[in-house]
Amino acid sequence: MGERPVVNFHIGAPRLASDVIHALARTKLLRGDIGHKTIAKTEFQKHLRGIINSGSKSDLSQHTLPDTVSTYLADLQDYSVVVGSQHAMLGHPKEVLSAGLLPPYAVARSAQLCKLLADFDLNLHLVITNQLDYLTGLSADFQKPFVPTDFVSGVPSWTELVHKIQAACPNHQLIVWDFERPESVLLPFALAMFNIFETDIQQLNAAIVRSLASKEFAPDPATTEAMPEHLIEEFDDQYERDLLQIETIENTILFRSDSLPQDMLIKFPVQT
Repeated sequence: MGERPVVNFHIGAPRLASDVIHALARTKLLRGDIGHKTIAKTEFQKHLRGIINSGSKSDLSQHTLPDTVSTYLADLQDYSVVVGSQHAMLGHPKEVLSAGLLPPYAVARSAQLCKLLADFDLNLHLVITNQLDYLTGLSADFQKPFVPTDFVSGVPSWTELVHKIQAACPNHQLIVWDFERPESVLLPFALAMFNIFETDIQQLNAAIVRSLASKEFAPDPATTEAMPEHLIEEFDDQYERDLLQIETIENTILFRSDSLPQDMLIKFPVQT
């Protein structure tokens, strides 16, 4: 038997990362590559979502998978690289808004995904950004008021979520991407997700730009205009502490948007 297929699976919001991955999968650059397979949203919903969402309720080591799921996973073995991207896999955005950054079933679902893909070389890719941008962005998407003072115990931390996912999936690589400056990290993120390091960077850059045609990188500034300055500073400080702490977590790789090569910046066409 040859090497096990690599699975790069992106978990967690923001939706921007997932939208870019699925858009790139439809481009000529990747569509004709028989070695790559991107799990379509409909495939995830049909074959994987129910089992992953069952979390700790279902022990995969004690239960036989449905034939359709076993067949689907066996078919994925035919590819060298499999890409998955589900921004809501850890929990519905409404759950995130209610529970901070750690939805009630996030850890159980991460563990279930790792069990389900145990026969693959699995890398988990977690995208994070400044908590204030993240939560206000979700709030705008779902038209639910975001009140920072709801977090009476302090600004929620990404570090706790990273620790818990790492503990739930100890045998798999966890890669954390700092999306505070998406234009700095989207190109390296795409290269890593699709495991393509010998490709036309300009062509990939153009494909990413097209996928971003109608998307905003950050929430409307109006959502934070009335927020006290000290609260904004608290969110900024907590995010910086998280980045510093995540860098020290064993078996976890952090890509910071402020430390990636300048030639990896997304290059947008000049507007005339």
